[in-house]
Amino acid sequence: MEIEDVLAYFKEHENSEKAIFDQKIILDHQKHYGLKMGEIRSLAKKLKNSHFVFPREESYEMNLLCGLTYAYSSYPLKDKFNYFKEYFKTIDNWAIVDSIGVSLSLKEKDYPLVFEFFKEVNDCKEEFLIRFSYILYLSYYVDQKYEKDIFPYIKEKQSYYILMSEAWLLAKFYIIDKINTWKKIKTLSKEGKLLNYTVRKLLDSYQVSKEDKERIKAYYGNQKNRK
Repeated sequence: MEIEDVLAYFKEHENSEKAIFDQKIILDHQKHYGLKMGEIRSLAKKLKNSHFVFPREESYEMNLLCGLTYAYSSYPLKDKFNYFKEYFKTIDNWAIVDSIGVSLSLKEKDYPLVFEFFKEVNDCKEEFLIRFSYILYLSYYVDQKYEKDIFPYIKEKQSYYILMSEAWLLAKFYIIDKINTWKKIKTLSKEGKLLNYTVRKLLDSYQVSKEDKERIKAYYGNQKNRK
C-alpha cells in the first residue's frame, strides 16, 4: 500500500458529519475526514512495519495513522519512545495522544523503561509528550506498587491537558488505595487548579462512595474558605 492508497482510503470512508463533530470535540486545527477509530486502527495494523514517510500535515487521520503504525510496530520499546519524543512535538491535541497511549500493549516487564521515559520527559516543555507519559500510567500501571514512583511527580503545572491527566490518575489511584492517595491529594495547593480538577474527577466517579464524596466536598469547601 502506498500513500496514494491511504489517501484514497480516507476519501472513500470520509464522513463529513462526523468530521465536523470530531473537530469540535478535539479542538485541533487540521483537516478531518471523519473516519471511525476502528477503520484507522485496522489500517495502521496493516501498515505497522512500513517504512515510507507519512505526509502528516495532510490531516488529523494521517497524523494519528502515523503514530499508530509505530505503536503497533515490532520495533523495540526504547526505539518507539525515541520516536515519540519527536512525534509529539508536532501534535496539538489530546485525542491522538490518548489513542496512541492505549495502543502500546505494555507489560509489567516494560515498567523500568516506562518509568525512565516518564522521568525524562516530565519536565520538558512539550505538553502533549508529558500527557502521553501520564496516559501510559493510566492505561497500564495503576497499581499501588507504583505510587512511590509516580506521586512525587504529580504537582501543579501550567498545561490544562497535563493537569487533567494528573487529576485523572489520582482519581484512579484513589479507587485502589484510598488512604495513600488521599494523603497525596491533601498536599495539593488549595490555590492551584490540580486540586480542583482532582475533586471534580472524584465526584464524577461512580466508583467513589457517596460517603467519600461528602468528605471530599467538605474538605474542598474548607480549603476554598481558607484562601
